[in-house]
Amino acid sequence: MQAIQTKYIPATNTKGSRIKAWCNAGQLTMGYPHEFNEFGAHEHVAKQLQIKLGWVGKYYGRLYGGGLPGEKGYCFVMVSAPFVLYDVLADLEHYASTHGSGPDKRLEALKNYWSI
Repeated sequence: MQAIQTKYIPATNTKGSRIKAWCNAGQLTMGYPHEFNEFGAHEHVAKQLQIKLGWVGKYYGRLYGGGLPGEKGYCFVMVSAPFVLYDVLADLEHYASTHGSGPDKRLEALKNYWSI
């Protein structure tokens, strides 16, 4: 697996603002997608590079990312299903604890299945 980095490229006299996503396997530059907030725009372009490279499906997992130091852009990594499931389980446990209901038996079965 490779991390995908993104950076903002400001507008010039001839081109609008863009976001560039790259990794060792390839790169992609797209016009800035203004329908998203700043993080969402970078995530969108990173996902488009992920699709372009064929890094889709449960083996590759979901993109997670965050900002790089010094406002140098963002970095995204693909996290496979067991780790994503752990996040979902944590969310379900938090919901159950804040809404006064006990843990669901399906939640316990999932935890046992994945040995979490």
